Amino acid sequence: MRIVIAALVCLLLASCGTKFAYRNMDWFILEYVDDFVDLSSDQNDILTLQIDKLSDWHRVEELPLYVENLDSLLAISPETITQKEVAQQFHQIERHYERLIARVAPDLYAFTQTLTDEQVKQLLESISERHGKYREKYKDLSEKEIHERYQERIEEKVEKWIGRLTSEQRKVIENWGSEFEISAFEWMSYQDTMYKEWETSLYRREDPSYFQLKFQQLIFNSDSFFSSELTAMITHNRSVSEKHIVDIAQSMSEKQWKHFRSEINDWKEIALELQQ
Repeated sequence: MRIVIAALVCLLLASCGTKFAYRNMDWFILEYVDDFVDLSSDQNDILTLQIDKLSDWHRVEELPLYVENLDSLLAISPETITQKEVAQQFHQIERHYERLIARVAPDLYAFTQTLTDEQVKQLLESISERHGKYREKYKDLSEKEIHERYQERIEEKVEKWIGRLTSEQRKVIENWGSEFEISAFEWMSYQDTMYKEWETSLYRREDPSYFQLKFQQLIFNSDSFFSSELTAMITHNRSVSEKHIVDIAQSMSEKQWKHFRSEINDWKEIALELQQ
């Protein structure tokens, strides 16, 4: 059921967001969910109502916190930035996600109780198909090719936020990508584990003594299903990212800082406007 949360995060945390998407999130989320499972008209009505209530909560409670977070990004100084400060920014983003999960979980639980066995089957098949596509992306790639993909993604994201890169910054990104531990195959194992857990749980959704506790674990403590190897990789890769973000920040020109702050201010203006 994290497909619904994934859609909400995408829209509410503005990772794919625009003012249009935010104000029409019920349509976007219903379209997203429809890619996984066919809902009845009653279920569509229920989900639309839940999304409308969530949107009101998010606008009043969460958007002001986003503005605070954006202000803290605007205050970053190249002379004083540290890995600890970058880690704190990551933590703030995680807190946004955790609050969203806590808010949406009761409605999501109630929604699972409206699913038929046929819908559960369709949902699981759709998830399995998506997992298969993820495997296809990596199955024939060498370690070198995977590291190159990491590097390309990082470069694309950094360039979006600070503008054209220097040769020095490209070298930092090259090191960044090469220092990542390849976690794709551990993520595949995790997907398999979570798929089996959700499969068992959803087919026992009418047994509250089992499903309530399992639902809570799957939603709020999903990292308890990480392998020790995946946990170590995540920790390592986060540390690598924090280190190289500092390297990039300290190498940025005044023009790049202006570009970065302009991007942040654009998001801040959107967040402020959406509160009205």
